[in-house]
Amino acid sequence: EKDNPLALTYHALGCSLVSRDSKNPVTQLGQVKKAIKLFDKAVKLAANKNDEWFIRYMRGNFFVCLPDTFKKRTEAENDFAFVLRHYNADPSIEPYMCNGYFNLGEIEKSRGNIERAVSCWMRSVELNKKLSLSSKEAAEAEKRLALYAD
Repeated sequence: EKDNPLALTYHALGCSLVSRDSKNPVTQLGQVKKAIKLFDKAVKLAANKNDEWFIRYMRGNFFVCLPDTFKKRTEAENDFAFVLRHYNADPSIEPYMCNGYFNLGEIEKSRGNIERAVSCWMRSVELNKKLSLSSKEAAEAEKRLALYAD
């Protein structure tokens, strides 16, 4: 469905997996560009709807992993800030925030805000333990804390 934000999001995720798993650089680049367009369209269509937070969460997860040449870091930051604001109003999304806080920590670290990064990573680890998630991101957050926390 070309106007269904959730379907577009899952299509974009599929493109991201094809890109990740391809050995052909032309295919990789083409699929990344396609995923970006699909995610952007999904976010636009989801504006002010119930699933906007989820679509922006998924786009943020994808964009934060892209190389700087794609210039999507600011959008990833905005997506995670949006998701954090949504979480403050709707705690039911708490399981997603383990990963969200890890990525927010990475964003803050890249800005040079180590104190904020440490705070975000701590929240990731706390949520992982509280919810028994066995999160890969929380394990990475623990490694970051060992390096950066006082």
